[in-house]
Amino acid sequence: MKPKLDCHVQWLVQQKKGYEAKWKRLFSSDPEAATCEAVARYILAANVDCVQPADDPGTGGPDFVCFVGKNKFYVEVTCLTVDAVTKATGIQNCQPSGASNFSLLTDTIKYECGSKAAQCANLDAPCLLFLGTFHFWSMSCFERCYLEQCLTGSTEISWLVNPQTGNAATAPVHSTSLNNSVFVRPDGEKRQIEPARKTISGMLIANMALKEPQVNGLLHPDAARPFDPDLLSRIPFGKLTQEYSKGSFSVTWVNMPRPPGPFWRAYYAVVFAIKFNWFKLRHGRNAASPEQFKEAQREIDQMSREEREMRR
Repeated sequence: MKPKLDCHVQWLVQQKKGYEAKWKRLFSSDPEAATCEAVARYILAANVDCVQPADDPGTGGPDFVCFVGKNKFYVEVTCLTVDAVTKATGIQNCQPSGASNFSLLTDTIKYECGSKAAQCANLDAPCLLFLGTFHFWSMSCFERCYLEQCLTGSTEISWLVNPQTGNAATAPVHSTSLNNSVFVRPDGEKRQIEPARKTISGMLIANMALKEPQVNGLLHPDAARPFDPDLLSRIPFGKLTQEYSKGSFSVTWVNMPRPPGPFWRAYYAVVFAIKFNWFKLRHGRNAASPEQFKEAQREIDQMSREEREMRR
């Protein structure tokens, strides 16, 4: 993590205008939030042509403005603190002793979006809210199937009951009340579904405690300034289908990584076999020291990175 922080400080120095002093003050008072901002910039810089500070120190605007060709968009970074995630999910940030129940972050994410909606208003380009946390053991909450509930609201299984017999009158279906949906809400008077928090064009959500954070995005279905997910083509984005306005909710994902074809699967199988046999020859059939396992893991990690690059 320290190299990323050092890189961020060097970047801030180049921007002038007191950005370095502002970030260091934040780091002194809230190191978790400051580190989240630094890692967010690091991730953005790997996916766009240029990242610049978007707000003058003390003005309270979005944190970054990103450029991809002639297109630009803003990013506001929000840190989901370890304590907040622990309280929301019930997951302690330590290795669990066994299986246990946990809650999702849907309500927490909705609250953060509500508190940032005004900050994303009055801009000349789309604005994304980047939510990150360093709560390692909450990684399950960042799976796409759970993040989808930020769009649909928490889902339930329901069916109609015949009041005379007490038996089910319909087959079970997934349903939602939209209570904690981030971007849409029911309009009780008009009996319609309307958009909410239109100033936020979408979200980027990541568990930054992982060695290589997995970033996923969620798009607003009817934002004031729609965001084009092709500008972040390496990041998957989930979005509601247009049928949501009629009460039918489903989520589709774009920018999904393609699995390697037959050639690359065969290639990596051969490479793995060669490296594995080399490892056995070098360290012996029964090698089991921690250092040797770490070396093997580094080789496997390198192979994973090479595979991801080939997929791109």
